[in-house]
Amino acid sequence: MCKTYPMRICLTILLLVLFAVAKAQDTIIVNNNFKYKIGIKLSNEGTSDIMYDGNHHWVVFGGGIQLIGKINKSGTSLETGIYYTTKARGYETYYYDSRAVYTQYITVPFNLRYDSKVIYAGAGVFCDYLVNRFSKYPINDIYNYGDDRKFNIGFDLEIGVEKQISQAVNLYVEGKLFDTISSPKQGSSSGLIQENFRTSYRNYGISVGVNYKFLH
Repeated sequence: MCKTYPMRICLTILLLVLFAVAKAQDTIIVNNNFKYKIGIKLSNEGTSDIMYDGNHHWVVFGGGIQLIGKINKSGTSLETGIYYTTKARGYETYYYDSRAVYTQYITVPFNLRYDSKVIYAGAGVFCDYLVNRFSKYPINDIYNYGDDRKFNIGFDLEIGVEKQISQAVNLYVEGKLFDTISSPKQGSSSGLIQENFRTSYRNYGISVGVNYKFLH
């Protein structure tokens, strides 16, 4: 198990940065003069399956390509992209200890985003497709491991600040949280949801990135 105290410290620092930025609005350049944005995002996250193992968290990393399209001339936009994300859960083995299995996904979010003069915020849904799983220990030693679900859905939230560093390039940092609401395991019955709509995996953390603006 990886400790998430550094993650909590980073989240606290992010909140302090957002507060400082809100107190100094003139330090932010309003970035509404674009039609599209394309960029990259890297994330440091804590993850856990809170349905079964909410007391244990692991530190994981992710990243991918960000795509944003502005809606008319308003401060709202549609955000999507393609990301590589990791989730983890501790499982009981035949030896009665807890061993983490990491599952990795291709993730595509669909968010509605609003940019104010100081910060931006977004929310929406995402789809996951399982591409890999690994553990430091043989997965075959895990009691009643079951079948991983290939396709998952969930919702996500983000809040951050974006700074223009040149006419067409922005730097941004954001806090993020996304919950998987489909079961990570395939049940005996068919369908996407094994029992009901309950949060299974929860990831939270900090992302940093840069994007390029296609101007009007």
